[in-house]
Amino acid sequence: MTEDITTVRMDLPHGIKGSCRSNKDGSYTIILNTRYSCEEQMEAYMHELEHIQHDDFHVAESADNVEYKRHKGSITPAYRGGSLRKQAPID
Repeated sequence: MTEDITTVRMDLPHGIKGSCRSNKDGSYTIILNTRYSCEEQMEAYMHELEHIQHDDFHVAESADNVEYKRHKGSITPAYRGGSLRKQAPID
């Protein structure tokens, strides 16, 4: 994978382990929640990378449907809420 990916760690609301944004320049930003352990942050990072690898930002489906498919039908609270594509791109 050759995409430009920036990773940011910050406090996010409880229940959101991570989020990923597609930026206008074609790069991506992965945001990890510092309220979770290193192991949980790594799981969130791998999950967000999966979204990038599957080009989930350019599908016609809702973010909830994409999450459903990624989790094979078991949407976990950590990734529920549609944060995948509803956020505005970062300049």
